[in-house]
Formats: sequence, structure tokens, C-alpha cells
Amino acid sequence: MQAHAFALNSTSSIVGLQILPPPLTERQPFHLALLLDTSTSMSGDRLNSVKQTLHSVISHMQPTDSLTLLEYNSEATILCRGVSDKEQLKQITDSLKAKAATNLEKAILQFPTDIVPDCICILTDGDNTEGLSGTQELQFLAKRILPKQIPICCLGYGHDHNEDLLQSLALHTRGSYTFMNTDEMVPVGVGTVLGSMETEVAKAAILTLGEGVRCLENLPSDSDSFLIGSLFAEKPQWLLLDIQDRSKPLCIEWISKQTGEVCSLTVPVQIPENENADIKEQYLRIQCLKYMSETKTIMKKYQIERYPDQIQKGKTLQTELETSSVSNRTLIIRMQAQISELVKKLEELTTTSSLPFPDRPPFGFGVPMDRQQNVFLTRLTSDMTTFTVQRGVLSACAAGDPSNPVAATDMYCTPMQRRVTGAITQGYNSQTHDE
Repeated sequence: MQAHAFALNSTSSIVGLQILPPPLTERQPFHLALLLDTSTSMSGDRLNSVKQTLHSVISHMQPTDSLTLLEYNSEATILCRGVSDKEQLKQITDSLKAKAATNLEKAILQFPTDIVPDCICILTDGDNTEGLSGTQELQFLAKRILPKQIPICCLGYGHDHNEDLLQSLALHTRGSYTFMNTDEMVPVGVGTVLGSMETEVAKAAILTLGEGVRCLENLPSDSDSFLIGSLFAEKPQWLLLDIQDRSKPLCIEWISKQTGEVCSLTVPVQIPENENADIKEQYLRIQCLKYMSETKTIMKKYQIERYPDQIQKGKTLQTELETSSVSNRTLIIRMQAQISELVKKLEELTTTSSLPFPDRPPFGFGVPMDRQQNVFLTRLTSDMTTFTVQRGVLSACAAGDPSNPVAATDMYCTPMQRRVTGAITQGYNSQTHDE
């Protein structure tokens, strides 16, 4: 494992830490625990897409791989735990049926405590209609019940799920949250999760936060440490920090996936003579994430009076992105597309018939959000999560140039992870063609 820390410039307290995991010598085995929503809303094409994806996953599995499957609706049932037998898994998959309501609380409480998977994946298409439904309550329950320091990767199917809950679960565990707005996105979402597990080289990486060190990432953390989470072969991971005393080195610890040993690394902060372009790029990423988060809150609370100021903030940020020394980098071009789309949406909401209800209460307080706006904010939440944890796939941003590959989805995936996603998607498509 290698890591480097650079200050933004010779005087700035802003420091970027880049962790560089080593290449893999061999594919890593995986144990995936899938919590699958099989409520009535999943019936038809949705459940069929999930079944086809699971069959593709099963065909892709090696003898050392295993699945734990737990379905939940009004009740929660463990279908299997740590199973590698493909015929058994196929039979379980074929037996899945959609029924009743949605109760994620029961799924969490029913999770088998005698297993420690590499990843917990929650696939759902709706908000909780039974049991606990609040984001904070379910987040607290998951923290108490589910295995510690295991990433939770959330797949939200369609636009009716609770995107705030899935984002919260992903951020607290350094997992991922992907908005799957079409049936064809199901194998992509699941394949991305598999690709991460097969290329994982380190677990539960932690950065010690000493006195005068503050993490600028929009992620939950303890007062004296910061959970980085899993690290993947040849995939750089960035953290942006504010460090008052740059002479003090940073300390990282992690658990080796192959040996199970606890490893550590001390990283001195290097001071450049001129502005460091890589750190500037990460600084702009954080600035864009702050704007995206603030805009989402304003839109969900229907704070129309704040739209003009937020539009101006967005245009100022656009100018900063366009005129920066790193404006031609993939991440910055994508960020420009995201901010442009947000500004355009705010302008539309300010000037069109999208605002015909002056007495309308804030979104989330008893009045259903317009479907188009709901989809927009769900997609925004998913993209914010991906930019924050730097894993998973992005949506096809509407403001991006369709001919430009950076408007695509996989900038945070390594070539090996893309191959796994491609294999799962190919297996899914072959079943579709057979039908």
C-alpha cells in the first residue's frame, strides 16, 4: 500500500491524502449478503429483472464465492446463508415471489449474526410501509444489529424508495448507493457491487485524526478517527483534510483482505512550491458536493425564496470550474455538467408552472412531490453519494454532452471492476434474448 499527502500550495492548510492500493495477484473470493425487497410493488418486470440478474451472478460465481439471501416484505426470511452451491441458489432464485408490504426493520432484525460477509447489499423499490420508516431510526438499528465496518451497498429500484435512507446507510458504512431507474440498470448495479468485492485488497481502513486535523469530506466520522472503508486494487482513494500543523504526519490503518493482518502506514505531508493540481481538483469536488447538498435541501423544503441566491451561487461555481487550472479533467467536466443541470432546474422551477401552489407545504410533509422532480432529486442523491465515497456508478447526467464519455457512469470503476460488471450484464442480456 502506498499513500501520498500534499498541501494545496505552500501556505494553505488544505491537504489532500491519496491512498494507492497495490495491484491484485489473483481475483478475490466474495461473500455477498443480499437483502431483497419482495413486496407487491416488486412484482412483474422488476422481480423478473432481479431474478435474471441473480442467475447471472450465480453463473459467474467461483467455488470460493458464496451468497446469503434474505427476502423481506411484511415479514423477513433467511433463504440461505453462505451458500456456494449453484443449483440450490438457482432454486431459491426461481422461487421468489412478490407479496405484501415493505418492512426493512424486520430484515435488519432478522439478519444472521453468525456471518460476516464482505458486503451487505440492500435492493428495494419502495419506502417502508410497515415497521420503522424514519431514516434516523433505521440507521440506528442497522448500526446496532448489522456487522461492524462492513460496507452497505444500496440499490434503489425506481423513484419511490427512500433515497435519504439509502444514502445514509451507504455513507455511514462507506458503501455505495445507486439509483436504478430502468430494468437494465439492475445488472449494472449488482455487477458493480461484485466488481468491488472481487478487487478488494483492504478492509476497514481508518485515518487517525490528531489534534488540529479536520476531515473536509461530507462523511460521518468519530472525533479522533475517520473510517475510509474498503480499498480496491489500483483504485486511488482521496481524502481532503484541513491540517493546522503540516509538519505532523498522517497515520492510516487497515486490515489486509488476504492475510487478515492489521497494517499501518505513516504519511508525511509534502509542501509544493506552486499549486498542486490534484489537490485543487479534489477541493473543487468538495465545493461542488456542498452546493449539491445545499440545493437538494432547498428544493425538498420548497424554499422558493432561496432559489435566486442559489442560482447565483451555482453560476459562480460554474465559472470557478470553467476557469480553474484543472478544467479539462474528467472529474471537473462531469462536475460542470452536474452544476449546470442544477442551475437549469432551479431556473425552470423559478419561472415555469412548476410553482403553481403558493400554499404548498414542503416536500416530504404530506404532499407528494412531482414525479419528475422526485426522479431528479433521487438521481442527484445517488450521484452525490458516488462522488463522496468515490465508488459505484453515476447516472447519465442530463446536462452532459452525450458524445462525451465523461457524461457516462463509471469514472470510479477500475478496468477489472468494469469487466465484472460487463460479465453480469452480458449474462443478464443473454437470458433476455433467450426469452
